[in-house]
Amino acid sequence: MAAWATPDALMKLLSDNFDDAGSLKDDSTMMARGTFAVVFKGDTIPGGDDQCVIRVTVIPPGDNQEMAFDKELQALVAYLKLMEGESSEPVREQFVEIRREDQPAGLCRTDAYYIVATEGRRVVFTVMPLGIPLMNIIEDQLVITTLLLLH
Repeated sequence: MAAWATPDALMKLLSDNFDDAGSLKDDSTMMARGTFAVVFKGDTIPGGDDQCVIRVTVIPPGDNQEMAFDKELQALVAYLKLMEGESSEPVREQFVEIRREDQPAGLCRTDAYYIVATEGRRVVFTVMPLGIPLMNIIEDQLVITTLLLLH
């Protein structure tokens, strides 16, 4: 992984796009937004890779903060359990890179993660490759198959 994905760069991405309460700012540079996370292109960070995405989950302060944070970590725990020789307990407050050859086959890669768990703030960053919609892949395969059959 290139040096662009650092804890400082991720925290700047957070402060540029989220307010102190964990809400997305109106002028955010996000690529997509789901129920639990916001996705940014890697090149949102200066020097970043446009073939990567950064998934950011901000758990807002409140009574259910710890429970919501633990639920968010469950997917990361499940992913880490599939890797040979790795601990299934995610490391907190440390940027963790995952070597591609150590990742489970057949799943979308998670190249790195960074978990912030401080007083009043819970954030999970995951750095992953930019995905290609499955329908695009199927359409490309159908076009190639059709061309081969016509010749």
